[in-house]
Amino acid sequence: MKTYRITEKEIEGMKPVAVGYKMFNNDFTTAHGDYDYKDENGSVVGTIHKVDGDIEECRWGLHFSKLPHDCFNFYSPVQWNKFAKVEAYGKLIEGDKKCVASILKIVGVYTFDEFVRLCQDELQKAANAKIEGGNYISGGNDIRGGNGICGGNDIRGGNAISGGNGICGGNAISGGNDIRGGNGICGGNGIRGGNAISGGNGICGGNAISGGNDIRGGNGICGGNYIRGGNAISGGNDIRGGNGICGGNYIRGGNGIWGSRNCEGVSRCIFCYGIEGGRLLAFNKPITEERFEEIKERLNSFDWYPVFNNAYQLKGDLEWYETNIPAIVSVDNKTAWSFMPQEMIEYIQNLPEYDEEIFDQIIGEL
Repeated sequence: MKTYRITEKEIEGMKPVAVGYKMFNNDFTTAHGDYDYKDENGSVVGTIHKVDGDIEECRWGLHFSKLPHDCFNFYSPVQWNKFAKVEAYGKLIEGDKKCVASILKIVGVYTFDEFVRLCQDELQKAANAKIEGGNYISGGNDIRGGNGICGGNDIRGGNAISGGNGICGGNAISGGNDIRGGNGICGGNGIRGGNAISGGNGICGGNAISGGNDIRGGNGICGGNYIRGGNAISGGNDIRGGNGICGGNYIRGGNGIWGSRNCEGVSRCIFCYGIEGGRLLAFNKPITEERFEEIKERLNSFDWYPVFNNAYQLKGDLEWYETNIPAIVSVDNKTAWSFMPQEMIEYIQNLPEYDEEIFDQIIGEL
């Protein structure tokens, strides 16, 4: 059995049996298998693909989801993945979160931000429907589905909330569990306060966060894991996908980063600026793994990182659902770094790897 590309002529006269969405790796291959959906010119829009043999969900066939947000069950919400709208032809097996077809045509592609907005729009459409089904629903407007909803399950107060458990306060929340306060949140678990958050787990405070896990405050963050303030990100603004980042700005994909800016595809870098594909660097200079760990541990010992919004100041001793979430605003880069302890500044400036020009580019020439 094989997968191969066919021409438009071979589906002439056929009607689509379903329309949906599909995610890919960055090179338009899939998470399982090495089949490449691009044509000889590197394009995918308009290409048509077919499999031989009998299709079977999770085993053989061309998989896709009817709803765009269901794609995130199978791929990480990071901006370097690819996103497409598809039409299915021929044989079709429909599942809960995904379907499988014998023929799939790619009819359009999206950027990450476009796909996130599409997910939000689709979830909002469901939220705007009438109240249908549910038991012990008390208070609220345009709530759809659930059990024990007050004002899903155990939802207390809110508007246009669709699905979820243990949600207390919020507006236009679509899907999620144990969310306490927030607005415009679409999908997520354990979120405590935030605005316009789309997908994520364990997010506490923040604005315009799309995808991620264990995020503690931040603004304009799209994709990432274990983000703090802005997989171990502490302080950052407009970060796109990364792991182990501590204090970074305009990072596009990275791992183990402390205080870097305008970098892409970097790993274990400390105070680096404007580089692509680097690893084990300090101020853009090569260092050993032992040296990286030494500097990182000393920086962490100061127990400080730049904070790029006012979420925790607003919260104070309140619970997140009591906090004025819409009042969360971002803090500019120079201001965020201006609170760095003097002792920490002196340690950084005395490093043999220190570069004053790079440091000023990162922190904003304090």
